[in-house]
Amino acid sequence: MSNIAIVLLTRKPDNIWLNFLNTFNNYDIYVVIDENIYDYNLLYSSLNTKIKFIQFDNDYCKLFGYKNFVYPTKDMPHNKPLAWDKAMLYFCKINTLYEKIWLIEDDVFFLNEDVIKNIDNKYPNSDFLVPFHDINYNGNLEGWQFWFCAKENIKLPWARSMTCACRLSNKLLQKIKEYVDINKTLFFHETMMNTLAEHNKYIINNPEELSSVHYNTIWNLDELNLNNLYHPIKDYTKHLKIRIENNIDINNLFDIIDYNKVEKFKPDINLFLISYYKLPDGFNFCCYRENNGLKNCSDEKVVAHWFSTGIYNKLKYKD
Repeated sequence: MSNIAIVLLTRKPDNIWLNFLNTFNNYDIYVVIDENIYDYNLLYSSLNTKIKFIQFDNDYCKLFGYKNFVYPTKDMPHNKPLAWDKAMLYFCKINTLYEKIWLIEDDVFFLNEDVIKNIDNKYPNSDFLVPFHDINYNGNLEGWQFWFCAKENIKLPWARSMTCACRLSNKLLQKIKEYVDINKTLFFHETMMNTLAEHNKYIINNPEELSSVHYNTIWNLDELNLNNLYHPIKDYTKHLKIRIENNIDINNLFDIIDYNKVEKFKPDINLFLISYYKLPDGFNFCCYRENNGLKNCSDEKVVAHWFSTGIYNKLKYKD
């Protein structure tokens, strides 16, 4: 499973999740974080952990069009990039080496690594694994309150699913990137991913193990099929209780952290951009500013403008 990543999407990391994920042996593990108050890579840098923490400044995400993947509510305002958006920026544009990635929200429960491994073994060739895949051929907006998100952004047919736990192939991630490169935005993930997979005739499967990923079911924790993933189970202590009852080993590596010493998150646009991208030979900052209305912009903003706009529109960058 060395070319498959498991990606946890969360507002901020929780020790129960981190200790659980740190026991995995067959996957690369990423935690993508909504908030930018603290620098979690610095916080955990002294630990011998296999988990990689992904944080991006919200303005970076907007520059590249990675926004609006989550439907806005009063708690998630329009245009504010969240973990879903940041995961797409990272895996569509920066780290494109994985054959497949799992995206799992933090209110999804599964017993252990073998649950994911068993699904991967059953569906080695699928481009998209989701609980279901409903297709809308005629543009009727009835039946699901968010069909309008597809109507405003992409041609028919549309498709949708619950996506709190899903697996995407690199092919599907690159189609998402192509859409963002053209349109400078994402749209609601519960329809965007399914619709792009449907348009491109990708292999879409609905594993039985994902059939218990629901919108708002109240689960009886004594009657769970422990081969499945479950959503929503928001209380992480219940996750831990079930694992302990089933003799799942959990280390306590993250419990030793002193959270009073957390460093503030300080994004560096130079490190972000130049470490992953190479400016074209002969790139002239003065020339680029003069020709593209950026006279008073810093070098950092010039670099950001080039990679978000100039490179696609072949703007003049040298004399």
